[in-house]
Amino acid sequence: MGLAEKRAIKDFQDNIYPGIETELKAALKTDVPIEINWESLAVDNQGHRYTEALPAIYFTPLVKALSSITQDDMGAEALKEALKKIEIKNVEGRSDCYTAKFANGVLEIDTGYSNEHAVSTRTDSIQSTLEQAL
Repeated sequence: MGLAEKRAIKDFQDNIYPGIETELKAALKTDVPIEINWESLAVDNQGHRYTEALPAIYFTPLVKALSSITQDDMGAEALKEALKKIEIKNVEGRSDCYTAKFANGVLEIDTGYSNEHAVSTRTDSIQSTLEQAL
């Protein structure tokens, strides 16, 4: 990760993520730690895309999936009982949209930069992964 990516990811963390974090907390309807491996999200030569790509790839699908699950008390309670932590990263460097895993109370989203317009596919993947475990 070069200086341009470091600056871009820092800018995203400071200026864009706080709003996303508010949306995540509202969608969760419970307090769940969210661990983000920012260094792994800072892909070389992609800093100019972070503002659009990071929400589309990681955060918007998560907010939509969580909001769908917690739309009623039954879903909100089931999620509260089962979900203990969310991890967001780009460690495996996967390029597909089907990246959600759930085990031992941890929802893991590990994907790379591709198909950023496939928000609904990612949303469905996260939602179905969680719903099968609840």
